[in-house]
Order: sequence, then structure tokens, then C-alpha cells
Amino acid sequence: GNPAAVCFLDEDRDDQWLLSVAAEFKTPVTCYLSRIVESEAYDSPNGSSTSTFPRFHLRWFTPLVE
Repeated sequence: GNPAAVCFLDEDRDDQWLLSVAAEFKTPVTCYLSRIVESEAYDSPNGSSTSTFPRFHLRWFTPLVE
């Protein structure tokens, strides 16, 4: 497979920052994960809460574009 850099973020970053970091890695793709905080979590369709399971926002960037 292709190499990918994986970054766990403690806070949101703007697109330009994410793009510049992806360019520094010089890999085909860079993945950014940021944990969804409980206030962003939602209940599942069956009525049970999903907040007990870790959930993440995921974004992919190449060295040139998202």
C-alpha cells in the first residue's frame, strides 16, 4: 500500500495549517484525526447513546489539496 502520515490533533486547525504540515511529510497522503467531544456526539437511530465509544473526525490531505 501507499504510505500515509497519521496525525492525532488535540484541537482543530485551519486548512492552511493542515496543508502545510501535509506538504512537510512529503507522503502521498496525510490523515488528521481529532476526537469528537461529547457535546458533538449524537444518539444512534435506535435511541442508545454513542458517547461511550470513541469517535473521530477524519480528514485527508495530499501535499497539494484536501
